[in-house]
Amino acid sequence: MTFSQATCRYEKAVHGLPTNMNYEWKVAFNGKWGGDKGCNNGGNCQFNSGSSGSVSTSAPSTCSNPYKGRIVRASGDYQSELGSTAPWLTTEVNSLMTFDETSCLYLLTLSGLTSNRFYEWKVTFDNSWSGSIGCGNGGNCKFSTSAAGTVELVFEPSSKQLSFRPLATVCGNGQCELGETCRTCLIDCSECPPAICGDGKCEDAESCESCSNDCGKCSVCGDDICQTSETYQTCPQDCPNELPGCGIFKEESGVDDSQFHATSDVEEKRWQTPKPGTNGYQSSFQDYHTLVGYADIIYISTDRLAADVCLQTKHRQLNSVTLTYFFDGITQTTKCKRYTNAYTGILLAVVTGSDGSTLELPEIDFVWNAKPIPSRSGDYHNGQKGAITEMFGWPHNDVKEECEFLGKAGYLGVKLFPVHEQLMSTQPFENAMNPWYFMYQPVSYNLDGRMGTREELRDLIQTCRSFGVRVYIDAVLNHFTGAGNDLNQHRNPGSGCVKWGNKTSSAPIERQSPFYTHAFTYQYNANTGKAPSNEFPAAAIGPEDFHCDRPNGAWTNLFILNNGWLVGLVDLDTSMDYVRERQAAYLVDMLSLGASGFRIDAAKHISPEDLSAIMKKVQTKMGGKLPDDFFVWLEVLTGGEAQYIWTGSSWYGTMFTNILKQDLVLDSEIDKI
Repeated sequence: MTFSQATCRYEKAVHGLPTNMNYEWKVAFNGKWGGDKGCNNGGNCQFNSGSSGSVSTSAPSTCSNPYKGRIVRASGDYQSELGSTAPWLTTEVNSLMTFDETSCLYLLTLSGLTSNRFYEWKVTFDNSWSGSIGCGNGGNCKFSTSAAGTVELVFEPSSKQLSFRPLATVCGNGQCELGETCRTCLIDCSECPPAICGDGKCEDAESCESCSNDCGKCSVCGDDICQTSETYQTCPQDCPNELPGCGIFKEESGVDDSQFHATSDVEEKRWQTPKPGTNGYQSSFQDYHTLVGYADIIYISTDRLAADVCLQTKHRQLNSVTLTYFFDGITQTTKCKRYTNAYTGILLAVVTGSDGSTLELPEIDFVWNAKPIPSRSGDYHNGQKGAITEMFGWPHNDVKEECEFLGKAGYLGVKLFPVHEQLMSTQPFENAMNPWYFMYQPVSYNLDGRMGTREELRDLIQTCRSFGVRVYIDAVLNHFTGAGNDLNQHRNPGSGCVKWGNKTSSAPIERQSPFYTHAFTYQYNANTGKAPSNEFPAAAIGPEDFHCDRPNGAWTNLFILNNGWLVGLVDLDTSMDYVRERQAAYLVDMLSLGASGFRIDAAKHISPEDLSAIMKKVQTKMGGKLPDDFFVWLEVLTGGEAQYIWTGSSWYGTMFTNILKQDLVLDSEIDKI
């Protein structure tokens, strides 16, 4: 007999027997009768060969159940939909899971839930939360229903893994299942009984048009009554723009272990920025509700004495709008323009649409305008060897004051905090007002960080370079800000429905950017009419550019390590070419200011293939060769997962080097990373 992983049973198909004959059998082990298994207290089992002379015999595998004798329930937010007095109950009778001896699994089938919706759950024991089991580091697990609103919850006791299986109705199987009616499946549910208008029941054959007494009045959008058939999306005049009770949107999560990219329909949620004159708008939001973009600097050759500047844009009505491009006020119809080292100014670029939309981009610098680094005594290997001082939490202007001393003291360079526009709050978080790690939560790639503006950063870099001191910058490529930290309103059903307001950013108020995430939201977006999504308009990064929401709770699983959301931070899908292009342009922008390299934050959560591809694009945009003094180091913290990502031929061991060789080719280039 062979063991089937699908059925968890040992099976054997027997063919060629005489038809309609009775036979007896037992299961024997290792060529002996000792310990054999039969039926009815050890007797022989029986089967009949039937009309075909073929039969399949099977025997269940031996199950071990460490929770035998305990009360096992599936507690979750779905319970109130099925008649419970509240969600997340550990005593609900209808949430009791039963142990299946055949599959060695605890199972619970749920019917009557909202179709195609996400819910959350955990396994609880003995009417208590003590010892409950969830997903990741004890977080809630997610499941989604089928179109019929049915699902089977699964708990595997030996591995403590929770999973689910959406169950669909099958018309023609002889059972009138939930989701089927006499109208949708006559063969299973038989003919519909005659409807009697006035009996208080809205039968299948009745409707609001034919029997308003039983089915209620038909909804009329604009009558100031939000009927059950209406929603904010179908009738915003009548219905509130938020979910009832303490509900929140539960979308954009992975539906199974193999999904990592956000589903294609999330792009419909882009363009969440309010329009001018509407609630929440401020002038720095420009026309992000319909037009976003960034400047892409592409140096022509390795001497970097000429560059093409291309204004990459996205427009909500791309097929019906004509864009015009302005470079220092000079108009052209194409998006790219070439500059040489004869241009010594700071370039200003603007894009306008024929619909009246306008996009003003941040200032554009060129590397040839950065002050040359004077030679100093000592062997610095073109910036590849030397001491770098960490100015942790120093404002740009304060660092600038130390440049002369650092140069005289012999330092190769100075490393700065992230300089991108960052998350800020007007309320304390974990007993601190704007803790330092907020600076590792980008809201755009504009260089207006908490330590200073783009202008102050430029001044700092120029000053330090004049004293022979290079500037290195903390670059965050893995993620944007944490889910739930944005301009939306939020609430948490799991914490007494506590609410919190929106956040702001580190940029001067006249340059602050809008930013949005999907987590813990309950209000439809006024500009899209849809549930909120992950969007950072000033970076031209939208919903389709992220991994689907998945906890990063399996440090030895490289799939989770790369695709999971690190401590809830909105995780960029760095496998996408557009994301790689955008991030390379962000790095080249800082190099064009005169920066000499980067520390890549959370690098171990970016696959080597993705990070190498980004570096290849930086190399290309820098004229086909990385600057001589370019240097990058990666944050790859290791613990128990070291064997998977660091040692030998593992992820960031020799594997990364081999990938870099394919992308960057020359050893002199590879040695810079």
